[in-house]
Amino acid sequence: MAAPSYRLLEHPADLGFEVQAPSLSGLFAAAAAAFLDILWDPAGIAPREHLAIEVSGEDLPELLVAFLGEILFLAEARGFGFCRIAVGELAGGRLAGQAWGEPWDPQRHQSRTVVKAVTYHQIFVGQEGEAWRARVFLDL
Repeated sequence: MAAPSYRLLEHPADLGFEVQAPSLSGLFAAAAAAFLDILWDPAGIAPREHLAIEVSGEDLPELLVAFLGEILFLAEARGFGFCRIAVGELAGGRLAGQAWGEPWDPQRHQSRTVVKAVTYHQIFVGQEGEAWRARVFLDL
């Protein structure tokens, strides 16, 4: 798997990142890949099991916050580390996808950043020219 492409943003208290992609579904997949890379080393996690992800939002920023928030919720509530996220259906304010990973094992898995929440602070999701871009800040 190729390393995710994203740019970290400076902030006095939180951590932000920006991603871009040629399509909206690619943008959400790129944001998920960046998010996983910030949380832990996804290369050290095996795709042994998969969980369904289904979220909705009134607009694209709300949908992106819900999507990343669901990944964080599943990781914490189910004790999972994920190595790959696939975005399936993305239309009408709904997103359905899949997350592959395995139960978190602190002996084998390496955490990078403890994230409390995905925030709406300076959230941006939009199309600029032919590229879709997103900016997300995480509460640490």
